[in-house]
Amino acid sequence: MTFSEHSTGDHYINAASLLIEFEHFIESHPLLDQLNQRQQCWPLIVDLCQDLEQYSEVMRALTVLHTRSQIDFERGLFCAWSCMMVARHCNLNLKHQRALFYAGLLQDLGRHAVDADVSGFISRVNGPFIAQSSKQLQADSHPLVSSIFLESHMQREERVSELVLHHHAREDGTGFPQHVGEAQLDLDDQILIIANETSDRLDKLGGHNQLLDCVAHIKLGSALYFNRAHAAWLGMLSPVLDSSSTGLNAHQCQQLSNKRDSLEKVLSSLLAVSGELLRYDFDLHVHGLRSSIQKLARLFAETGILNKNLFQHTCERGMQGETDSCRALGDVADMFIALPQTLERCTVHMEYLLPRGEFDINRTVLSEALSRIHQCCDMLNPRRTSIFR
Repeated sequence: MTFSEHSTGDHYINAASLLIEFEHFIESHPLLDQLNQRQQCWPLIVDLCQDLEQYSEVMRALTVLHTRSQIDFERGLFCAWSCMMVARHCNLNLKHQRALFYAGLLQDLGRHAVDADVSGFISRVNGPFIAQSSKQLQADSHPLVSSIFLESHMQREERVSELVLHHHAREDGTGFPQHVGEAQLDLDDQILIIANETSDRLDKLGGHNQLLDCVAHIKLGSALYFNRAHAAWLGMLSPVLDSSSTGLNAHQCQQLSNKRDSLEKVLSSLLAVSGELLRYDFDLHVHGLRSSIQKLARLFAETGILNKNLFQHTCERGMQGETDSCRALGDVADMFIALPQTLERCTVHMEYLLPRGEFDINRTVLSEALSRIHQCCDMLNPRRTSIFR
């Protein structure tokens, strides 16, 4: 596969320059540097960069990615480093650390292949119909393109191509390019998927210095899906997490109670939507939506965060100077911060389903649920302006 004119020349990233890129990236972000120093990862990163140099075609393709998109290149640096760190925290052996490092770094090579190569490749694998489909479908096929390229050029590296193939999978089976779900994804796959989800949030928050702002989402994820992998991520971050929470005051508890009321209405609406769509669960979007609703309902039932007495008693005790119960609501506050992203995933499915005529459903139920979700998300965590990293 031809990635660009770089692939026919000798001027491409080598081990030394790749290591410099890692050094600059990690050391320019104090939090990443602090975590990296605690695990003494530089010797392993040096070895992995040096070993990668034996795959000249891969290094040429990586050069093209670096040339075309600094953001995607930095995503690769972050995913490679963070996945290796999580694997080390889990005491996974060197084979797993190595595979996750390479998969995180090289996962987006297919995104920057020449367009004609992508179309031709997809046509050979899936037939001409897919190749003639939209640019978005072609972009969604980049894990497949990357995976096959790496399978051809890194045959000695076990699991790398498979990890890359699944790096945009989702627990409910709605990811791409293959609709595999949580039961078919190993711990390694899940660690890399979380790295990509975290990288997406960091893009919206403004960069990798905002990693601690993603902790609430990782905590929520640990209660919804990929439990072990999310717990491993939290464990990796634990040395830099602030455990000196002083709890919430009465006013903050009241604000949290108002958010609880809004969430209760949203859940009621979503359960009605799930009932409307029950007979269409064979559809991918319907299944994804109903799966998300089921996870939210189970989360609220198991944690009791929609229990009015929890908020009332905590507020009263906080006003009396007893902060232990109020401190417990700090975790609830984190959960509320992270919930909008899960709720917004529901809206994507509903906005797709709402205008479609093949579903004989009460569209008023979907419209009301959408409206309540938008209102609730604004209350839970007002939208922040995204900036270019």
